[in-house]
Amino acid sequence: MSQQEKGKNIFEKARDAVSNRDEKEAIEAAMNRAEELEKRSVQADQKAAQTAQKLAEVEQRAAQATQKLTEAERKVTQLSAELAKAQSELASNRQELNSVKNTVTVIEQRMAATHSELQKYVSAEQAKKITEAAAASAQAQTIAEHTIKPDETLSHLAQKYYGSAGEAYWRLIYTANKDVIGDNPGRVRPGMVVKIPVLPEEMKKK
Repeated sequence: MSQQEKGKNIFEKARDAVSNRDEKEAIEAAMNRAEELEKRSVQADQKAAQTAQKLAEVEQRAAQATQKLTEAERKVTQLSAELAKAQSELASNRQELNSVKNTVTVIEQRMAATHSELQKYVSAEQAKKITEAAAASAQAQTIAEHTIKPDETLSHLAQKYYGSAGEAYWRLIYTANKDVIGDNPGRVRPGMVVKIPVLPEEMKKK
């Protein structure tokens, strides 16, 4: 027998035991009130059970969310490490690229200097060939013979006889007298007698 039925029997016995109408009504009212409270208690128990079930579901969802959050944090940490590694590699690559650019710049500068030197060399060689050709054509013709004085150079002679101490002019004299002077045009000695060739037309100043 349930608790509710036991309580009902007690109230019924009490009601049957009294004869006064007011007392019976009071007992019936108390019995009705007890039944109402019992119903409410049952409903409260049901709601409590439902609430407990919902709470368990919420806790389960919270646990799942916490697990997902932990997994997300782990992935964020992993991605952060990968990003830092990529940034480090990028910085290293940029540094290496700058080094390569600097090397290329140095090589280009060296190439430019070499090209400039080559141009000078080619120009000097061309001037030398022109002078030698002119000297060869004018070797048979001389305008004077000159005896080298102390501290005198071929440049002095070129300036004196041609009005210019430029390389093309003194080399003209050197080429015409190479058999006397030797392989070094700077080694003219006092007392040497050199021929001053006729200045070719293309070397005369306009």
